[in-house]
Amino acid sequence: MFLIEGMEKVRRVIDENRKRKLTKHKKLSNNTVIEIDNCSPLEILKLQKNLMRIAEGEGISFVHSKGKQKTEIQKLYEELEECGNRLMGYKECFEIMGKDRNSYSKTDLEAIFMRMKEDHMLNGQLKPAYNVQIAVENYFIIHGYVSNDRTDYNTLILVLEKHRKAFGETLEEVTADSGYCSGCEHKARCLYKYDAEKNSGRNKVMKINEQWEALKEASNANIQSEKGILKRQIRSIQTEGHFGDIKENENFRRFNYRSSEKVYKEFMLYAMGRNINKYHRFLHHEIEKFTGKAEQKTA
Repeated sequence: MFLIEGMEKVRRVIDENRKRKLTKHKKLSNNTVIEIDNCSPLEILKLQKNLMRIAEGEGISFVHSKGKQKTEIQKLYEELEECGNRLMGYKECFEIMGKDRNSYSKTDLEAIFMRMKEDHMLNGQLKPAYNVQIAVENYFIIHGYVSNDRTDYNTLILVLEKHRKAFGETLEEVTADSGYCSGCEHKARCLYKYDAEKNSGRNKVMKINEQWEALKEASNANIQSEKGILKRQIRSIQTEGHFGDIKENENFRRFNYRSSEKVYKEFMLYAMGRNINKYHRFLHHEIEKFTGKAEQKTA
């Protein structure tokens, strides 16, 4: 009979690992410490060495040929090895994803899976993709930004910073849709955030942020003003018009290159071609600077 330091822990790790295989895997956040039941890869390696040392002391040989009976200590050793390999695989995956993603494509490590709006079966499918942003002025694309963000929350500031670095000036006015507003950026760290587990005996508390309400009122006034209505019309026609034209009329729906750098270069070459086409149409007076829809009110 052999003894090993932490043998109970080994058995507990193995048993819980077996149970985990029979149930659905619990989703982990990207900043979770890579462990299986509080057992790190280094601890697993240490337990494996202890098992090997005991096997040598007891004169137990590990067998690998077909038809030979494995000892209990060898079975524990191999299951620990499987746990260690899985942990190292998880560690590699998390390093590739980073803290801002929860998925990545094996064919393009910098892409993220997004649900496409349509396919040949007319239903959404998850496919590796990039988030493309454009800045438009008087029909011309002046900036492009490619990222693996699933939403637009964090992209607007980066586009504005890119403009400032390129032209050396800060824009006085920017028109963007509500998709760039994520509400309270400190929501995850809010001191008043309700926790159903920790605060099960406490009623929910509703608090009003007066500064936030004032900002919303000012924003709504800007949107409903005559100038705001005009800017919303310009954005919907010029910016959204580019994407509609690119996807529907020119059928540009798939990038030919991989990695964010190559995708960005491909898209900007395409944008340069569109700008040349727009300039040609301006020279021939096919399009003019938009000054608002005549005698039309926008809700």
